[in-house]
Amino acid sequence: GEGRILYAAPALIVSSLTLLAALQTYPALLFIAVIALVTAAIRPLLLSRIQDEAPDNIRATILSMQSLMFTFLLAIIEPILGIIADQSGLPAAYFGLAGSLSVLTLLLFQISRHYFPNAAVST
Repeated sequence: GEGRILYAAPALIVSSLTLLAALQTYPALLFIAVIALVTAAIRPLLLSRIQDEAPDNIRATILSMQSLMFTFLLAIIEPILGIIADQSGLPAAYFGLAGSLSVLTLLLFQISRHYFPNAAVST
């Protein structure tokens, strides 16, 4: 169900980024479509989970902070990935993004178990 999708989506995105970096051919660009599809499919699930789990008095704040943190991370990551791509090539940037995304995902899953214990039990 929903819990499996929430855990599988980051793994699918990281594996798509890794394969995109490893296979430098035009058909490998389909992995970009896979990443976009998974991202578009998971967003409503995440928003629904936040709305179900967050208390009413802080729900709007959490949703606003989620959007702000995503924008903040992009503002930091995109220039860094551009520098890595200029210095070492596009595959190195993809591998760096896949590695940092996997570490961040594991960290966020571990932290979220403390704040959303009902989600940890249902998955």
